[in-house]
Amino acid sequence: MRFIRLPLPVLAVFGLVFLAALGQAMLYPLVPALAREFELSPAQAGVLLSAATFGTLVAAVPAGLLAERIGALRVSIGAGPLLAVAAVVQALATSFPVFLGGQLLFGLACAAIWTAGVTLLANPTATRSAVGGTVTVGGIAHLVGPPFSGVLTDAVGRALPFWLLAGAAATVTLAATATATATATATAARAPD
Repeated sequence: MRFIRLPLPVLAVFGLVFLAALGQAMLYPLVPALAREFELSPAQAGVLLSAATFGTLVAAVPAGLLAERIGALRVSIGAGPLLAVAAVVQALATSFPVFLGGQLLFGLACAAIWTAGVTLLANPTATRSAVGGTVTVGGIAHLVGPPFSGVLTDAVGRALPFWLLAGAAATVTLAATATATATATATAARAPD
């Protein structure tokens, strides 16, 4: 079997894509518990499930335009802290409006990840299979997300999956920032004076 060595920025985007898809998928088994906790009607539960998608739709074009202006890597990395904050808001939420706000923030982060991140991977210098890899990475997250959050929620409580998502987003963001800084430094060192 031949392994493909992926550049670190590609791995960083894959990490963010995985976390964005995981955050979306892990919500599904929590809906009954959230509906009880926040006394949601079926319509409100539907709004809860749609909130992140709404945030993504609202922010996708602006995220793409921002990526054109300041660079896809910066926008992708900038989505990481937003993803972490959204997860913290959801972990701490004691009311439906606050949890819904966390889902909207999560959708904004997803817009940046799925537009700028995929743009970065579609760069002519990137690995040819990198864009296709996002589907695989996202699929794996959707496969493991529901049991992950369901088991953790049953064992400890509904906040734990969100705390872990926040920690993972912060870790991936720090790693991506360090990678981007090291790459920029190396590129500057090779540039002729």
